[in-house]
Amino acid sequence: MSKSARILRIVIFSVIAVVLVAGGVLIVRNKKKELAETPPPARPLMAVNTAAIQYGNLADTRKYLGILRARISGQVSSQLAARIISIRVREGDVVKKGRIVVVLDSRIQRDKEKSLVAQVDAARTAFATYEGIYHRDLVLYQNKGLSREALDRSGMARAAAESRLKALESSLGNARVELSYTRLAAPYDALVTKRLMEPGDLALPGKPVLAIDARDKGYKLLVTLPQDIFPVLKAGDPVQIVPGAGTKGTVDAAISSLYPAGPAGMLPVCEVDLAARPFGLPAGSAMGVVFTVARARGFIVPQRAILHEASGNFVFVVDKNGKVRIVHVDMLVQDPDRACVKGDLSTGQKVVVAGEDVLLRLHPGRKVRPVNLGDQAGTGR
Repeated sequence: MSKSARILRIVIFSVIAVVLVAGGVLIVRNKKKELAETPPPARPLMAVNTAAIQYGNLADTRKYLGILRARISGQVSSQLAARIISIRVREGDVVKKGRIVVVLDSRIQRDKEKSLVAQVDAARTAFATYEGIYHRDLVLYQNKGLSREALDRSGMARAAAESRLKALESSLGNARVELSYTRLAAPYDALVTKRLMEPGDLALPGKPVLAIDARDKGYKLLVTLPQDIFPVLKAGDPVQIVPGAGTKGTVDAAISSLYPAGPAGMLPVCEVDLAARPFGLPAGSAMGVVFTVARARGFIVPQRAILHEASGNFVFVVDKNGKVRIVHVDMLVQDPDRACVKGDLSTGQKVVVAGEDVLLRLHPGRKVRPVNLGDQAGTGR
């Protein structure tokens, strides 16, 4: 290849390279210009749950655990030491007043009674004899047939026989009372709640054999309360009794008595009287008791719609254009799900319902995409 041909090829390749470079620069410049003139994509709106503000009354309620007790409860106990022969009832049995429920070994008491009966009979015979002798001696004395000293001895023998008879009769009465202690009877119409001893056990004075609850005397719920709500409650305030899991329904009642804190470490106690056992539960059962400690009328919003800060409480209202407005509110009362507040609000306005982390990201004027909670608006979940 000649020298001129090589130079021509170099020139051609150089021109092609320059054209390619220039074309590339022009393409990049035009692309940048197009990108610069293209508007940025719209920022996606944050989706937030909202609930409608309501206006009405709200009660601040607290639920505590109550224990059901019979208004009158007691124990059947022995008054002497004896072996238990039989127990005629079991837990859950209903007994009438006076029914024998426990029988104790009475051999010692029966032997004592028989012995005293024989002694009383003998003493009665002796007294009758001395009585006859005294009246005979009295007739002799009146007819000058007996000395005064002999008559006095006869009177003393009659008095001694009478004293012995009275003492033995008293002992016999006591023995029969002691014998009655071997048969334990129900002191009133009752429901047997527990057998504390069994046949063959040794019953001791004061040691209970059966635990019983009086029937038709009513029941009571005993509720231990914290110190902070005790001062706002009073006798006659309404309460609502709710059962545990697996039982439906509620029972309306009222506070009957309030007992302030006792010794150190003891909490106040509330007593609720009941005519019958609620939900058919036995004494000793635990059930919830709902107390109303305050009431207020105002704007009602879900608890999770409120942001609590040191500077106050705030809710985030979403207007028709989806813009956020922050409103300071005053708390009136609250329950676990809702709060009654006062502030620059209107019924039907939408408030954001979310966790604190979401509420802290909102600022006045920010646009959001509201999502209606519907039926869950009242709970704030």
